[in-house]
Amino acid sequence: MAITRDNSSFYSATGTPDSVSFTCSGSDRLLVIGVMEGVGELNVTSLKYNGVSLTKIGDSLVSGDRYVSLYILLAPAIGANDIDIEYNNGFLHLYISSYNGVKQTGQPEVNSEGTGSGSSFSNTLTTISDDNWLVSAVKCRYGTISASTGASMAIDSGSQMAVFDSNGDISPSGSYTMNYLTDISSPWASVVMAIAPAPAPTASPIAHILQMI
Repeated sequence: MAITRDNSSFYSATGTPDSVSFTCSGSDRLLVIGVMEGVGELNVTSLKYNGVSLTKIGDSLVSGDRYVSLYILLAPAIGANDIDIEYNNGFLHLYISSYNGVKQTGQPEVNSEGTGSGSSFSNTLTTISDDNWLVSAVKCRYGTISASTGASMAIDSGSQMAVFDSNGDISPSGSYTMNYLTDISSPWASVVMAIAPAPAPTASPIAHILQMI
């Protein structure tokens, strides 16, 4: 079963606790939230969707700036439900995206964090299963970030952070690179993961017999 995008949204949290409604639909669902956290500190204390806690995949610090973090939740509830967030101080930005067709166990298959500086940079992962997608949360300190070769912007705010994905199956499995650009040279940080597709439905024995008749 192929992975597809379902929905996406951006939200700026300016008080704690805070909440925002987000709608998930479809089958074999995955909710992904990239978070722009505090300056030099990880200040998220709780992140839930419909009362269920998300799992943090990783975080990475932009030199002299803020942390970027990536959270996921398998099988989020269908429909419009609240994302509830609690954090220590300041403000947060949430980059929210949902996907269909995702395997409902063992996610992500592989992940990593990266940092650097420049006006062009990249994430490279070696996928395990055929037809994986890569998904990343990327932040730069200055300028505006955009997608380049191998990357597609899933959700952004027209500023220094965005969530990207490969927007297509990576097949066969192996090394894959997503490239990014900024309009000014800048320190950057990222968290990237590979997600595997749900297995194709297995035909029942009766259906197989009927096909042979």
